[in-house]
Amino acid sequence: MAAALAGLAVLAAYLLPGLSHPAARWPLWDARVYWWGGQQAARGAPLYASGGPFNFTYPPFAASLFRLGAATPEGWLAAVITAGSIVALVALCWQALGAAGVRRRPETVFAVAALALLTWPVDYTLHLGEIDLIVAALVGADLLARRDGGRWQGIATGLAAGIKLTPLIFVPYLLLTGRVRAAVSAGATFAATIVVGLVLLPAQSRAFWLGGAFGNPSRVGNPANPSDQSLSGAIARLAGSLDGVRGWWLAAALLTGLAGIAVAAWAHRRGHRLAGVVCCAVTGLLVSPFSWTHHWVWAVPLLIGLVTTAWRRRSRAWGLVAVVVAVAFSGFVPLPGPGRPPSPVLLLAGDLYVLCGLALLAGAALVLARESGAARPGPYLAGPPWRGWPSLIGWTMAWSPEVRLPSHQTRRLPSHQTRRPP
Repeated sequence: MAAALAGLAVLAAYLLPGLSHPAARWPLWDARVYWWGGQQAARGAPLYASGGPFNFTYPPFAASLFRLGAATPEGWLAAVITAGSIVALVALCWQALGAAGVRRRPETVFAVAALALLTWPVDYTLHLGEIDLIVAALVGADLLARRDGGRWQGIATGLAAGIKLTPLIFVPYLLLTGRVRAAVSAGATFAATIVVGLVLLPAQSRAFWLGGAFGNPSRVGNPANPSDQSLSGAIARLAGSLDGVRGWWLAAALLTGLAGIAVAAWAHRRGHRLAGVVCCAVTGLLVSPFSWTHHWVWAVPLLIGLVTTAWRRRSRAWGLVAVVVAVAFSGFVPLPGPGRPPSPVLLLAGDLYVLCGLALLAGAALVLARESGAARPGPYLAGPPWRGWPSLIGWTMAWSPEVRLPSHQTRRLPSHQTRRPP
């Protein structure tokens, strides 16, 4: 009852301020782009030509899905996307709570989903009418389930990648964690979406995959925009422009991608399913050419893991980390305006999500190394004193404390095996 009342209070705090001017609070600009893309697909008109009223940046398969709403007014598609995003938010919270080992009572899921509305990535996704929550929930349906090996595992991830390319980062993650069948299913499903787009929209598919639209980041926006919370955006803001430093970005993205996927796979193999998925998702956000702030909806599973562990351990340190991360993704720390920030403090503030993502990967690697060292037989050297200091999200690797790792398991022998010989 308390959780339900808290959820209702938070939901009211989210909804009431915008009810007087809903068009300003939820303008759903990107839903208009999707509707336009569906209209173009229905007419067989160009999707990726320069000089159009909108820049459609999604693959042709996504346009073929939006085509289903082409015969309806724009508002209908916006309503469907908004309703789907709300359902996806609830599903993502349900998936993350289960992966964290929390009993998923309806009132608990409702309260957590209501609190998630207060995070900036979720709020801005609903503000724009974006599909980030739907894409994340599709991936979560595959990877946050408690058991692997299902016949359909990997299909939802491939479908999500066909709509928005960034979930392809989970295919090598599945391979490195030994889920080869799921990785093949994801890759085959993604390939099938390309074929579907080619059959339904052949001219638009050629323009996207072969005509330069796929590899043209200028169609998406300016990477120096503070809303681009990726490594490319951080480097572009540091240098003033990505021109001339593109090689540095490619090197940074390659190193971060390899290290991030390795850490994510390591976490999964150590029994930390939620942490592994979030580390992989964050790696994809960091290495993507563009990761707008509303793309970071994976902050919701991250916060669920932090708060869950803080509650279980009754730990002030965990609680402090959860508060810091919640503030970082709340929008209370405003991003600086376009252009190179005039001071180092504003430069760091402009890269807030990037810094959180890098801290997550570094902290995860540190904790996993300590776990592995503690599991070795014989004396374990604690290392330098700073190894015990708090790391921004280094503690996130124990998100499911009820899961006992093999190195910590003990087996109780039957009584007849514990008796001493006479």
